[in-house]
Amino acid sequence: MQRHVKLALAAVIALVLLIYLILDRYPRYASWRALSSAKIADATQWYIDNRASDVREIAAICVYALDCSDTRARLSIVPTPDQFDLDALRKRIWARRFSGVCQGRSANLGLHVLRANYTDLHWYSDLAIWSFYNDRFIPIHGRFSGGAFSEEPWERCSIERATYLVQEGQLLSGSN
Repeated sequence: MQRHVKLALAAVIALVLLIYLILDRYPRYASWRALSSAKIADATQWYIDNRASDVREIAAICVYALDCSDTRARLSIVPTPDQFDLDALRKRIWARRFSGVCQGRSANLGLHVLRANYTDLHWYSDLAIWSFYNDRFIPIHGRFSGGAFSEEPWERCSIERATYLVQEGQLLSGSN
């Protein structure tokens, strides 16, 4: 009898672990695996529509990617997402997560909204990081989310270096 109870308990624990992996870890892996230029552009448009919807004038949007060139994790501006090597980025993210390389308090992907008419009301939504759990950009300051953007020094966004431009809430190609 006692053996059956132990076996049932082990089966329940295995089932709970399996459900945890399916519900929590697999969506993150799927987001990492499906990362593409089109997905980044769609997520950027979603962010403008839902988190920075007050952008009605021309604004610059800079997309940042993980850079490990000096052993510490930092974000660097991606000039054009269509020409960016996402396979190399995925490898850096994987190595950072599972091999301990490129450590630091920096996101893997970031977004910076540079508004023409900045006010203190916008501080919470101007910097965003990629969430593999949510499969999109999320603000670095949030009630239930957030995180570090990049360690200093990081490249500041400018209209000349923008990945995208936004006009009347619509994402346009950048000035690069």
